[in-house]
Amino acid sequence: MSGFDAKEGLIHFLFAEPDDYYLESLLKLDLMQFLYYSIKSQEYDGIYFLKQENTVKTFLGSKEEISVYCLDQKSVDEFPAETGYLGGQVARSDTAQGKYRMYGIRGRKEIMTSRIQMMIKKDQNYAFVMPLNMMKNLLHTGTFRDTLLNEVNENKDNIMIVLTASKAAENSFGELCSLAQEEPFLFKEIADILKSKEKLSFYQNMKLKYGDRMQVWNQMDLESILSMVHRMVLSGEFQGDESRWKEYADLLYIYASDPAVRAELRPFMEKGASRYLRAMRKSLDSGRTWDKLNQMIVESDESWKEKALRIRKIRGPRYPVFMKENSTINAMNGLRKELEKQSAEYGIRWDENYKKVQRIMNHVRTPWNVSNDYEDIENYAAQCVIQIEKYADLYLLHTPELRYSPVTMILNDIWYKIAYSGTPGETEEIQKEKQKTFDATIRMSVNFMECLNNYDRQKQEMDTLIEELKQNLEQKENFKSSMYEGMENSPLVSDQKHKLKEFDTNIAHAEEWIRRYQKSNEALLYNIQKLKDMLDAANLGLTQLTGSGTTDMKELLGRLNSLNDLVQKQMAESNITGQEPDNKMDELFAIRKVEVHKYGI
Repeated sequence: MSGFDAKEGLIHFLFAEPDDYYLESLLKLDLMQFLYYSIKSQEYDGIYFLKQENTVKTFLGSKEEISVYCLDQKSVDEFPAETGYLGGQVARSDTAQGKYRMYGIRGRKEIMTSRIQMMIKKDQNYAFVMPLNMMKNLLHTGTFRDTLLNEVNENKDNIMIVLTASKAAENSFGELCSLAQEEPFLFKEIADILKSKEKLSFYQNMKLKYGDRMQVWNQMDLESILSMVHRMVLSGEFQGDESRWKEYADLLYIYASDPAVRAELRPFMEKGASRYLRAMRKSLDSGRTWDKLNQMIVESDESWKEKALRIRKIRGPRYPVFMKENSTINAMNGLRKELEKQSAEYGIRWDENYKKVQRIMNHVRTPWNVSNDYEDIENYAAQCVIQIEKYADLYLLHTPELRYSPVTMILNDIWYKIAYSGTPGETEEIQKEKQKTFDATIRMSVNFMECLNNYDRQKQEMDTLIEELKQNLEQKENFKSSMYEGMENSPLVSDQKHKLKEFDTNIAHAEEWIRRYQKSNEALLYNIQKLKDMLDAANLGLTQLTGSGTTDMKELLGRLNSLNDLVQKQMAESNITGQEPDNKMDELFAIRKVEVHKYGI
């Protein structure tokens, strides 16, 4: 977290939550202290925290008041609190606030605004911190707007205004849009974003345009967690192996970033421990939490440090998102919980799909999408849950080469629906063809799992038949050795020959069924392997064909539909349960070759 610098511009933004913040010296600060420290490092003559007070009612009517708080005497002395020619009264106080002393100056809005304007016109370096929702009110007060416009026009670099808001986008997006519409000169960057047809994350766009003038705190970065754990070691509050304290910090960082580890540790951590250092630190007051952490440190077969480094390379910054729920968010939350359940109960690491779910949720929470409850998303999420539950055991039985889940393609379809459908360059016809193609690919993924299911079922049945065949062969040999010789005309011998013939019939029948199952499974295995390759190719084709014409998409769709029909026919033919052996088996189970398409389909 770098310090704010007026030389970068007049208006700055900070999105942050009340939390614990650690300096390199391991000193722990709250949000206001840390913000003051960050600004103070740039050597300002005065740093002022503004607060809009509740309207005060008097017998003469009502009046608005503003409080200005300072954390050092120099800032207090720089503020023109005396009445002088400005007129009006201001109240001053020196009151202890928590662990530090805070100086307060309070007065009517008009009076306080006039004093702030006077300071802005000076040549000294001043920083003013205020809630975002306060800025609009001040712009409508007296000549405050003109003062700021003049500051920008003269290109002065001695004054800085930091507008603060929480990381919940609903607390800032409306205000930002309103400010940009009313004051496009002061908030040009935001106005440009609103005019742009690019529908990237609004706050990500803000960061690109404002640079260091916009900061998002509460990132749960590794450095902050290391400082927190190090402070615990020095204070004697650490309950693990002190020689490995950095590994514990790595593990906690991974907990804040990795879905699988978060799911494993969630029962032992405070609510919000993956988003706030204060909640994480509180979790470490529990002996139960330490028992789990110690166990994970000792039993891990992987270096936590190496894993933390990998996560640092791929994890991006956390921008503000909408926290309020809608039906789409609720549906994706249900899917996320099911993935976590699968991870806990079956040990299935749905890492990539979990990331997709989180990506979808973050996207839906962006300003461009938050008002939308996307059609069919709820049904799709329910389908995902069904597919996860249905094929969990089957998924675990096979090697990664044969593992696939319809969930993967359904989530890709959801992502297309909310993120890419309707983007520039895609006509309505292309969108329709692409959606049909996604539908066909989802059907193919279900066919893939059914083929795999049939393959496993028939393999089990074949293994049973092979065992029965072995038993019949053994029984036949044992029976032959006990037959009476030289008594061919005896009724007993005749019964024995009849029994022997029954053994031969059963053996021949079992051998025929085993042959049939072998041929069927050969065909199914071929289908499974081809389907897996084609699913991967189709997924690649769907992502690469964005914005192209409809010809390739229609051709791809035709290939997928043909393959789906072929596989369903082969599956029906290969369902040999209840069939009688015949002489058409070779034709029935003949492996059909499929032409390779230029896109791999």
